[in-house]
Amino acid sequence: MIERDHTPNVGTGLPGAHFSRRSRQAPTDDRTGSGRWIALDESGYDGDQLHRGGRYMVLGSVAIDDTEAAAIVDLLREEARIQKSAPEVKFQKMFSERADRRRLLGELLSPGGPLHDRASVYVIDKPYFVAAILVNLLLEERFNALGHDIVSNGVGRQFALDLATEGPRALVLDSSLAGYMSWWRGS
Repeated sequence: MIERDHTPNVGTGLPGAHFSRRSRQAPTDDRTGSGRWIALDESGYDGDQLHRGGRYMVLGSVAIDDTEAAAIVDLLREEARIQKSAPEVKFQKMFSERADRRRLLGELLSPGGPLHDRASVYVIDKPYFVAAILVNLLLEERFNALGHDIVSNGVGRQFALDLATEGPRALVLDSSLAGYMSWWRGS
């Protein structure tokens, strides 16, 4: 059984001594053997309103501790001529404007680079994501109850893609979807 500590954390006031978000007093260091540190950031999150705001949400992560990250950030600041007073290295400002900076990013992520196989970026198309959730919630169980697997055969994905890209027009059946929809209605 997992022991839960509900004492407020000194750094954040959130419950639990192991909740480390913004509460670390010392830099993280993977060499201590206390586990792997993963830094994660997002862009384009609009709270529960996934269908509002920009079209995409991006999640980026890197498996790195503060000790190694500091050296890489210092290298980025030096080679890309970014002021040390800038508190964050923002991707859009850092890499979208200058080819020499994009080259530097490529070197960091390429085989042999310090971030190779340690960084991941996920881009989520929010309209498709919402449509896929709706298809899963509203159609998949009904099809499954009728003995049809719309997940494995890609039909559910096509429904979500049509709904996300065509909007209300996707609700008008064409001949390729009419057969699947008749299964859903039970006819």
